[in-house]
Amino acid sequence: WESIRIDTGAVANLSYSSITYTLKGLHYFFAQSGEVSNCLISEFGVNEDFRGGFGMGGWAIRGFTLEEGITVSNCVIANGYNFCPGILIRHSGDLVVRDCVIRNLDNKGINVSHQHEPDWNIDISGCEISESHGGIYLNTNTTRLINVRDCRIIDCNYGILVSGLCSILIENNDIHDHEEYGIRIAYRYEIENQAIIKNNRIFNCEEGIRIGDEGNVRDEDGLFLDIQFNTI
Repeated sequence: WESIRIDTGAVANLSYSSITYTLKGLHYFFAQSGEVSNCLISEFGVNEDFRGGFGMGGWAIRGFTLEEGITVSNCVIANGYNFCPGILIRHSGDLVVRDCVIRNLDNKGINVSHQHEPDWNIDISGCEISESHGGIYLNTNTTRLINVRDCRIIDCNYGILVSGLCSILIENNDIHDHEEYGIRIAYRYEIENQAIIKNNRIFNCEEGIRIGDEGNVRDEDGLFLDIQFNTI
């Protein structure tokens, strides 16, 4: 079921490895920190008897509890089935994802659901996400600025969806060929957030940039938007 599970509270690093044809790839259930680099994780979530909603069927990399966080770099994550996300982070620490290729998933490429601790850093850069249900989904309560920079997100249902209690910088990304929107900022709470969206190239989407969450009533007075130098 799980190819590798870390449950020791250790610093656990994985590099130059291949994990294929598995239900669940790499699971940091409890660890101090982790670094995953130069790995291939492919054909995961292959047993449809264990499918479930929201990543319960499997994943490529999952961080559940990491005291210091996880770094994923120069990895290929491909061919996830039965509603499996690529990188799934829940109740965890800092997240750095850089220079990864994530493709052909029937869930989100990167799914971050931090909802308890306010001080995590999230930095996603130089990644290519394609042919998946969603590109990047961020539902987090961190008080620190999230960065999504220099990525290519193409041919998904949507590009980037931001929710929760957070501020974000979305800069210098290529986002195109999505069935729905390129970027959506869908805050559901009354809080002073900022969303800085600049120097992105967005095309062939039903909506380029969408601000707001339809069906939820909130006071937008606390939201600071800075949208500049984008090509749509």
